[in-house]
Amino acid sequence: MSDEEQKNNQTSQNDSNAENHAEHTDAFFHKVSEELYGRNLELAVVNRTLSLLRKLYQISILTLEPVSLVEKISETVRHELNLEIAGVFIFDSRSDSLTPLAFSKSDRLIALLKNLGFLLRDIKILDISGRPFFNQAIYNKMPAITGNLSDIWGGLITD
Repeated sequence: MSDEEQKNNQTSQNDSNAENHAEHTDAFFHKVSEELYGRNLELAVVNRTLSLLRKLYQISILTLEPVSLVEKISETVRHELNLEIAGVFIFDSRSDSLTPLAFSKSDRLIALLKNLGFLLRDIKILDISGRPFFNQAIYNKMPAITGNLSDIWGGLITD
């Protein structure tokens, strides 16, 4: 092999090694970017949760009346988590029921409920263990979120 051919072969190998290195580097940086994105999302959720807990703690130490306290808590949770509705209930294990104490509703939901003729504030929820949403939250002590009001109020409100 001539010197020229060896030089071209060496250059070709160097180019190939550089391309392989660039591909591995790109893959590595892509993987690192995905990992950072995931961790940033986790951190954002933790920060949001801590902020909410701080606000709830401040409400609890500044409010003496229980009714006022639960109203402020439900309003803060709804607002901070950008929910349509948030409520505080009393759970009675003997009767397997929830009795509403306070609700906070978005203006949009209030308008809709007024058009339908009810506000959800006086409806006791019975048979909690038989309702998957509440069974998960209360008996299994697992978070439960729904975008469907019938998961909560289904069968309790008649047309």
